[in-house]
Amino acid sequence: MPFDMPYLTEEEKRLLDGGDGPVLQKCMEYVVEMCRIAGATRLVDLDGTGDMHTPGLNISNYYKITVEEIVEFAAAGGRFKIPTFADKAPFAPAGHNPPIDGWEACNLCANQDSALRQDDPAVHAEGMQEELFVTLRRMGLITTHSCANYLVMSYLPSVGQHCSWFESSQMPYCNATLGARTNFDGTLATCLLGKAPYYDMHITENRWGTLIAEPERRITTDLEWDILGFTVGEVSDIEVPIVLNTSRPTTTQ
Repeated sequence: MPFDMPYLTEEEKRLLDGGDGPVLQKCMEYVVEMCRIAGATRLVDLDGTGDMHTPGLNISNYYKITVEEIVEFAAAGGRFKIPTFADKAPFAPAGHNPPIDGWEACNLCANQDSALRQDDPAVHAEGMQEELFVTLRRMGLITTHSCANYLVMSYLPSVGQHCSWFESSQMPYCNATLGARTNFDGTLATCLLGKAPYYDMHITENRWGTLIAEPERRITTDLEWDILGFTVGEVSDIEVPIVLNTSRPTTTQ
């Protein structure tokens, strides 16, 4: 059903109107636009965990939060609304990725050595990003810096909790393995607001199984789980599979 604006609570209207400052206003503008794109008619309050690429101030090409704005926001007591874990940091240009500390022991190429790149603008950009990390950590960000940070999170969401994660491998892990709920929408905006568009995997009816996947042999080994995951994903397309005839998987399986 076409609509111009999702239903917003009084609190959400105040945020959208800038009543709580420019940072949260831009975040609200972004999630409202997400609602329009996804066809969501309202937002859902998140009671689980969040995941975001860092530093992540450019929520999109249209909703950009400046370093000065986020520093001022943090100084005024601004915090992440939900427990938020850092995804890998997309340093630019390519070749300047984490680890930020301890890279010398990781057998990485020499272009990671800042002493060899004194005139490289990326060095200065990384310094600015490290300053941002200090600010984001002050706001509560847990800097795991991994696209598989669910393997090292200090705690995980429980069945039914609404989360906002952002990685292809995180979607089935959160929804199917943990039984929590997320779409592919983890950003600075959703994590600061503690709100996300209410659609797709947040809605109970959309989580019901629509396809049974039952291999002929019982799945037990790492390799069998790898093949099963690839095959079920390929066959399922956008269906919601129920997988039968397996052993209880280990965390990495």
